[in-house]
Amino acid sequence: MNRQPPREGVRLLLTAGAIVLAVILVVTGLAVVGGMIIAVFVFSNTWSNK
Repeated sequence: MNRQPPREGVRLLLTAGAIVLAVILVVTGLAVVGGMIIAVFVFSNTWSNK
């Protein structure tokens, strides 16, 4: 009498994939926001120097 769910491995794989995807999205979002902040900082510096 096996009460084990047959697709537990698949579910675990999907969960891990979702976590990895979420981490990648967060890191990419932070990189984009950081790049925009740096770009604004550089632009404001160049404009104030003129």
